[in-house]
Amino acid sequence: MIQLTFISGRMHNLSPGSNQDPVTFPYSIWTNEENRVAITALQYSKAKEIDDSFGVSILCSAQKNPPFAYFSDPPPSTILYNVNLALMFGAKYFDLYTYFARNCETCVDSPETYTGMVNYNGRQHYFTNKWYMWRDIVKGRLNGLMGKTIKRLIPQPVVNSDKYLEKITFGGDYNFIQQIVNTYSCTMQMTDGSGAAFDLGFFTDSLGRDYFMLISRYYNSECNPTLEIYFKPSHFQPYRNLNLKNFITGGSTTKTINQYLSVSIGK
Repeated sequence: MIQLTFISGRMHNLSPGSNQDPVTFPYSIWTNEENRVAITALQYSKAKEIDDSFGVSILCSAQKNPPFAYFSDPPPSTILYNVNLALMFGAKYFDLYTYFARNCETCVDSPETYTGMVNYNGRQHYFTNKWYMWRDIVKGRLNGLMGKTIKRLIPQPVVNSDKYLEKITFGGDYNFIQQIVNTYSCTMQMTDGSGAAFDLGFFTDSLGRDYFMLISRYYNSECNPTLEIYFKPSHFQPYRNLNLKNFITGGSTTKTINQYLSVSIGK
C-alpha cells in the first residue's frame, strides 16, 4: 500500500475585483494578491516536509456553500500559475476540484459548485476554457520532457527563513543566478516593475546538475516581457561554457559563462 499526502491548493482569483477576503500575512508590505500566493506556497513547503510525493488539489470551480466557502471562478491563468507553483515545490500529482460542475452555471443563488473544468448550462455539459488550457498546455508539459524530468529532481524554491516565498528583485543574487534584468520590453500587467511579479525555484538531480524555474505570477496575452538572466561564473568553475536546455520546448543553447540568457516569460 502506498500512502500519499494530499493538500488543497485553493488559490483564489488573483485579479482585482475578486470578492475574496485577503489572507492575513505577517509581512504588511505584501499586497492582498501576494498574500494568497505566499500562504499557498507555505502549504506546499510544509507538505514537502511531510511527504516527498505530496499532491495538490487545484481549485477549478466557483462555489457557494454558506457559511463555509465562497470561491470565485478561477481563470485558466490562475490555474496554470497554481500548477506551476506546486511543481516548483515538488508536487507529484494533481486533483482538479471540481472537474464537473455540480449545478448549472447560472445557478448562483443556489448552494454548491456551479462551474468546473466542465460546466453545465441546464441542458448539457460542455468544456470550458480552463479545460482547453489544461489539454493544450499542462497535459503536454506533464506528459512530456518537463514532467518526466521534474519528478526526479530535488526542489529548492527561493523562500525566506519563515519558508514564505522570497520576493524576487531585479538585480538580486539567487543561488547560481547572478542577476535577472528587466529589459522593459513591455509593461507587465499588475506590476510595478520591481521584480515581484516572478517566483524563482532551483532544482538539482542525482548527478548534481543544476536546474531553475522562473514563473510569471501574472499572465497577460499582450505582454510577454523579455528578461536577461546572468549566471555566476564562480558557481560553474572551471567551466567556461554552459549548455542551457529548455524542458518545455526541448530546445537548447550554448552560452559562455559571461553571456546572458534572454527569455520571454508569460506562460
